[in-house]
Amino acid sequence: MIKNNVLDTEETISDENKMMKTKIYIKNLNDDNTRVLEDKIAYIEGIEDYDIYPDSIDVLYNEQMINAENLALAIENLGLETSLKHTKAADNSKTTPEEQNHKKESKIIKTKIYIPDIECESCSRLIEKKMTRIEGVKNYKIHFDSMDIQYDENMIKAEDFVTAVEDLGFRASVRPFERKSFKERWKDFRENSHKYGMIYKTFRYGLLTFLILVLIQVIAIAGFWNNTIPNFLEHYAWWLIYLDISIASIGAAIWYMASYKGTVTCMTGMMIGMTVGMQAGMMIGAVVGGTNGFFTGAMVGMTIAVIAGTITGAVCGIMGAVQGMMSGVMAGTMGAMITVMIFTDHVFIFMPYYMIINVLILIGLIYLFYEEVVEGKKDLKKKHTDFATFASACVIITAIITLIMIYGPKSPLFA
Repeated sequence: MIKNNVLDTEETISDENKMMKTKIYIKNLNDDNTRVLEDKIAYIEGIEDYDIYPDSIDVLYNEQMINAENLALAIENLGLETSLKHTKAADNSKTTPEEQNHKKESKIIKTKIYIPDIECESCSRLIEKKMTRIEGVKNYKIHFDSMDIQYDENMIKAEDFVTAVEDLGFRASVRPFERKSFKERWKDFRENSHKYGMIYKTFRYGLLTFLILVLIQVIAIAGFWNNTIPNFLEHYAWWLIYLDISIASIGAAIWYMASYKGTVTCMTGMMIGMTVGMQAGMMIGAVVGGTNGFFTGAMVGMTIAVIAGTITGAVCGIMGAVQGMMSGVMAGTMGAMITVMIFTDHVFIFMPYYMIINVLILIGLIYLFYEEVVEGKKDLKKKHTDFATFASACVIITAIITLIMIYGPKSPLFA
């Protein structure tokens, strides 16, 4: 049921005494034409209140300004079939002076709540359901990035609407949201570094983890592999460095996003799942494909990417999880395919450029997450994962993939 009031309650008692309530039955009402009907009714002069039901509409209107037949005609002009049932509205002359004074004291305010995260019909309906349950709301209209709302200021304040919308996981404010340009963001990043503490920590964790991974592999190569596997450095050295870059950068991005606990909109969640799934598959699939061939590269890249994309995308529910899973399947196979196809065509010139672009995409994802999820949300909770736990997870994953690269199945081209 959609419930709105469309006129101020500050009417004269004489006008209120001539209120009529009419039920108009509508045979072919559905979700699509309900919104059209709502927009039509909201702009008819003389209507004070209306309730839309699945098969009818109750209308409270001023009989001196409009009659039921004209209301029915206006609805029929929308292509709907109608029939009428009249009831007399309550006579306000019978109300007590205290009740009449209370009505006169109602203070109807109209304001705009800015909601930049409205991305689809589901978002609008979620906000609509919330508004219908708030006492004091007289009328509202949801746009693609904001909501116009009329309410009784004696019953509720604009800040309460902001809080209610934020509880649904959307950013909301009585002032427009302004996105900083890259130049402004860079200046703010340098001058107000305390705001970006988690981002600084993310870069630091990623770099330290990369150095730890390289150190462990250098020790393993010098102490064992270089002495037991012929031409080990020639076959594996660069690919192991690219693996370390992949694990450290993907892990750092996931760590940053996992450090915040809050509701994420479906569009942002799908973007997170898709980006993590794509980059994990493209990077790790390409690395393992470069040492083992397409089969092993695709299997490893696809497995890691599907897991990473599904977990990160799930912040917005099943939509994000499925998006992350699909991206992982596609990118895991594509990553391995890239290095196999160009293995004999300057692959070692291609790989540094390829890795730099992928790392920049992950940095862009962190930027997007900060701007869409973190910035401006004072009550957003942080979940800290210490460096030892993060680095240990990266070391374990790297060790498993390294063993697969060295001892796993290889296609004839790489045997």
